[in-house]
Amino acid sequence: MKLKVRQVLYQPFKPGTVCYLVGDIGGTNANFGIFANNQYPLILLASFHIHSREITDFSLIVADLIKRIQTEHRITITRACFGAAGVVDVHHERAKPTNLDFLIDLMELRTKTGIQTMVLINDFQAVGFGIDYLPAESLVVVIPGLPRANANKAAIGAGTGFGKCIMAHSSYRHGRLVLASEGGHGDFAVQNEFDLAFVDFIRRQLNDATAAISWEDILSGAGIMHLYRFLGETKQYPPTTYTKKIEADGGPDIIFASWQYDKRCRDAYELFSTYYARAAKNFALDALALGGLYIAGGIAANNLDLFRLPGFGKEFLNCLKPQSLLEEIPVIVVTDYNVSLYGGAHFLLLFTGGLPQKNLNRRKQ
Repeated sequence: MKLKVRQVLYQPFKPGTVCYLVGDIGGTNANFGIFANNQYPLILLASFHIHSREITDFSLIVADLIKRIQTEHRITITRACFGAAGVVDVHHERAKPTNLDFLIDLMELRTKTGIQTMVLINDFQAVGFGIDYLPAESLVVVIPGLPRANANKAAIGAGTGFGKCIMAHSSYRHGRLVLASEGGHGDFAVQNEFDLAFVDFIRRQLNDATAAISWEDILSGAGIMHLYRFLGETKQYPPTTYTKKIEADGGPDIIFASWQYDKRCRDAYELFSTYYARAAKNFALDALALGGLYIAGGIAANNLDLFRLPGFGKEFLNCLKPQSLLEEIPVIVVTDYNVSLYGGAHFLLLFTGGLPQKNLNRRKQ
């Protein structure tokens, strides 16, 4: 099967190097990274990117990619870890990504590749494991707070869907227990008549008058399209060149890129920011994330202004009783989209017993 693969090289490959493969399988993009065995701190040598919706047989695609990488770069891949945007089975062997049509089955993949050491985790677990590997410049503090040492952290992120994880403080497993979550499918928190009208609009879009509208229906590429179209139905906006582009191309990226130039895009962008703050606030309280609330995902990495708007900070602190608690919680945006690849590499080394004690302080300087 011929692959359409975009390749990014970060370090030169040394022929004969023994490496491992890490994958981050999201609803829009499947990203793969190559790391060298026994190299600390973790260094990403190269990444490879495929549109997820072009994949019909995951095992066949990955087997073809591994063969291509090994042949072109004259390296050997001996183990692998994959992060999937969906529920992973208890054995870390199978997952059906929520917004995709294929199954990830490691038993089948072992047969097709000959690589026996493989493990599968949730994609936002990978984010949780990867944050501490990022340099400081990839972590942008938008609300400083007063972070507590030895406290829980949490991560959320909008993209094709909406992911969450809790990084619970623990004296076991290198001080952090990363817990997967499907909280992105939890019910959207309606607060006023505008929210209720917006929920009814989405239900009409879905042709289901009783559908439970989730955070993923709001905070995702599809979510900002819902906002944009809802605003067009409820307010009068003069048509612009952006209007035609958005309706022709299905336009989440155009809305995000045009918010400073088009009134309807700006209104949708500001509402998206406010809803993002509400979701962040709720999850920070759920997780008691006094060590920090991290915002990851493709939308955050490319739209830092979302979290610098006044409405974001105002809504994050908009809580009657525990406002003083929320004031302590830092909010940090993760701008390095490779965070999941570092996290998958870290988990693979934990899984195989290859993470040295000296690597506990692992953030790159």
